Amino acid sequence: MATIIGVVDLADSAQHFARHRLAGLPVLTRTIRQMTDSLLLDQIIAVIHKKDREKLEALIPTDVNILESDAPDCLGRLAAAVSVFDADAIVRVRQNF
Repeated sequence: MATIIGVVDLADSAQHFARHRLAGLPVLTRTIRQMTDSLLLDQIIAVIHKKDREKLEALIPTDVNILESDAPDCLGRLAAAVSVFDADAIVRVRQNF
């Protein structure tokens, strides 16, 4: 059976995640929760910059893997996630505010 991972790219818009809330929860937390509830995704990875870890760590659920990447673009961050986590297919989600 194929392994499918969900990758949430948070590196470009980290400063916005603490401010945006929906029904009392950060939008980031809700988005990741929707991904973890999916029966089709085997694993969820949040890709962040090292400098943003303190800001985002509390917003990311504990059952989600965090990958720190210094890649300057989204393709480089996705490639880093693919090289670390073995997957047959990838679903990429990006938060834009």
